[in-house]
Amino acid sequence: MTAFTPDSKILNDIFNNTPVGMCITNGNGLYDFVNRAYCRIYGYEAEELIGRSFLTVVPEDQHKLLEDLHNDFLKNGVEVHGEWEVVDKKGRVLSIIADALRVFGSDGNARKVTFVIDITELKSTAEKLQESKDFLTRKVSEKTSELNEIIDHLKNQVEQLYRTESKLLNIRKNLQDAQRLARLGSWEWIIEQNRIEWSDETFRIFGLDPDLFEATLEAYLQSVHPDDRQMLSSLIEKTLKEKESYTIEHRVVHSDGTELTVQGMGQVEVDESGKPVRFYGTVQDITDKVETDRQIRRLTRVLQESSSIIIITDADRVIEYVNSRFEEVTGYRPDQAIGQKAYLFTSYDRTRSDSLEIWNTISTGNSWRGRFKNRRMNGEYFWVEATISPIQDETGKITNYLAIEDDITSMLKAEEQAKYLTTFDKTTGLYNRSSIIGILEKKIVKKSPFSLLMIDIDDFRLINENYGLRVGDLYLQAVVKTVKGIAENCCSGKYHFGRLGEDDLLLILPEIHKEIGNEINSAVETLRVGTESVESTVSIGVAGFPEEGEEVKDLLTKLDIALYRAKEKGKNQCHHYTSDDDRLSEIHTRFSLRRRILDALEEDRFVIWFQPILNLESNQVHHFEVLVRMKEKDGSIALPGSFIPAAESFGLVGSIDRIVAQKAIAYQAFLAGKGIHISLSMNLSGKDLADEKLLGFLKNEVQESGADPEKIVFEITETAAIEDLPRAVEFIANLKELGCKFSLDDFGVGFTSFVYLRDLKVDFIKIDGAFVRSLSRNKDDRTIVKAVSLVARDMGIKSIAEFVQTEADKKILKDLGVDFVQGYLIGKPDPSPLNVLGIELV
Repeated sequence: MTAFTPDSKILNDIFNNTPVGMCITNGNGLYDFVNRAYCRIYGYEAEELIGRSFLTVVPEDQHKLLEDLHNDFLKNGVEVHGEWEVVDKKGRVLSIIADALRVFGSDGNARKVTFVIDITELKSTAEKLQESKDFLTRKVSEKTSELNEIIDHLKNQVEQLYRTESKLLNIRKNLQDAQRLARLGSWEWIIEQNRIEWSDETFRIFGLDPDLFEATLEAYLQSVHPDDRQMLSSLIEKTLKEKESYTIEHRVVHSDGTELTVQGMGQVEVDESGKPVRFYGTVQDITDKVETDRQIRRLTRVLQESSSIIIITDADRVIEYVNSRFEEVTGYRPDQAIGQKAYLFTSYDRTRSDSLEIWNTISTGNSWRGRFKNRRMNGEYFWVEATISPIQDETGKITNYLAIEDDITSMLKAEEQAKYLTTFDKTTGLYNRSSIIGILEKKIVKKSPFSLLMIDIDDFRLINENYGLRVGDLYLQAVVKTVKGIAENCCSGKYHFGRLGEDDLLLILPEIHKEIGNEINSAVETLRVGTESVESTVSIGVAGFPEEGEEVKDLLTKLDIALYRAKEKGKNQCHHYTSDDDRLSEIHTRFSLRRRILDALEEDRFVIWFQPILNLESNQVHHFEVLVRMKEKDGSIALPGSFIPAAESFGLVGSIDRIVAQKAIAYQAFLAGKGIHISLSMNLSGKDLADEKLLGFLKNEVQESGADPEKIVFEITETAAIEDLPRAVEFIANLKELGCKFSLDDFGVGFTSFVYLRDLKVDFIKIDGAFVRSLSRNKDDRTIVKAVSLVARDMGIKSIAEFVQTEADKKILKDLGVDFVQGYLIGKPDPSPLNVLGIELV
């Protein structure tokens, strides 16, 4: 049978309806509680007694005694029981029986609970009804016994009530602490009353003051982020309708703008009829968790989308994670790699010592950086640049290893290719110019005799022009193969073979061979290449070491002379240099100049200078013409007239034009990057227009350099353009598509070129200086200049007059309608256009 435990309502009814008076006093002797019976005995209202001293109802002569008894009782718990005289509100003396109980509240302080029975009338009646004394005495005794039982029961209930209240307070405090630590609040909505009750933590989460909160559903929703409010409201409505639970994440906004993310959970309680009566649940602040999850997702995305290979293993090097780049490079899917040891894709040729070096480094808590070779799933090898780092927990114990690897296979191949190209010629596979010259220098140091053959393909440019560059390369490769075959058959030692220039080859033989040149002539003469059966011959110059010189410069000069003499004989000839060669001095001078030009090309000693071109209308510098200068080894500057004719004669002017164009375009881009926008005009020789490779070279330089195409002007001569008009038109059109401009140089010579302006689509024409020098004295020159400027203007072309020396010439040219002028009057050539403009580059 289950024991009955009264609740607080029953106890309250007992206290107030019992006929026994009851009061509770505190350590100061003040009333904390009085019940109805107690008030009735003394004639007071409860409000008149609460907070007053219990001595209010004690006769004055007993104040000291009862005050001491009260204090002793609270201190020692000595039971007080007996009959006492008291005074009611009207001053009447009453007789009472009193008993007391000491209890301790939740605050730990002792209190006195006193139970009182009024026996005044009983004593009065006893005097009047003596005859009923025994009967009444027995009744009083019985009544007192019953009352004592009630009092004992009340004492037990009070003690139990205080113990229960103390436990409830502790439970509530622990619950509040737990909610605060977990950032988890609870709430309850009494639906019929539209009243909401929140725990303290819920108020903290929502940033609300419990005293100011309206405690309704509408007020609660006002704390929800506006973008989430409708979603939450609809979910609550759905949950109430379907009588189910819910879980949701949403945002709340504090009055100061602070925004939190919370996870809410709710459950509906219904009555017997199924009607929702209560809605309760929890709300948890998950702001930190959401941010952590966001950072983890961001980090995971970074790892997954990284261009590097990412591998994470456990402490035993078992793979736990790989990113998508890993699969792209190795061919292994994540499910094929995860769970496998990291040596799954290690190359078979990695030595044990290499692996131990890595392992010994990372296992001691250090990072390892370096390169090694791995193996793809298909067996192919690839190289990586790797950093492998240990990951340690808070105790320093290694839990994982992180490897970040970059596939450098293509880079290494490019490096190998670049290294190859710095040593070898791409087209022929022979040593390039710098490498074969280096070999020659080393051979000279050894002092052993050897032979040199300079082999030049006759009319090689015509092969390129008539059959195209691809066929030209095939023919060059065939010649190389033929020469190699002959050299291997006749040489007992090692020979060296290199390419000096476009059509020049250098063969170094370990001994003197007098007939090998003729063999090469005969073999090449019978060569036929391609479906067109391309054929040609070679001219060969031969010199020996040390007879013809003991320095590279001397030997190459002698070879140039010998080659020149071979070509003089009618090509397809081999000529051995001798000191008795006719015209030796003249040839030596010319080939010395050729050698100077080649050396300057090799050593990057061609520099660009700038001459200003003035706009006559604004009297301001409009653009600059780029002029080439050759810096000699002693630092002196050679003017174009001293080397350009030789460069044209030996077919080297195209190489010079490339260098000038490359440097001018790069300089224009450099100045533009500094905020200085000037136009530069550069010359192209007539032969350049026939060079298919040059067109691609110029387009690439303009596009890759970052230069402004509209500020790049190419100058071509009138004569060169007319020689091959269709090619000139195509060349100009290709570069104008990029935005580049063109100028027609030396215009007016022969006065026959007006008909070509229509097709060439140039932007400028430069009136030849022959018409400018005598302008002030020669009427015919003025007539020609005026005609040229008028025709140019009508065709939308700007005119430029060269060699302007005087202010008088300048004025005449302006009056004749010329747009621009150039000459020493305007400015001499200078190493920097900024000097002319007066600009200092910071």
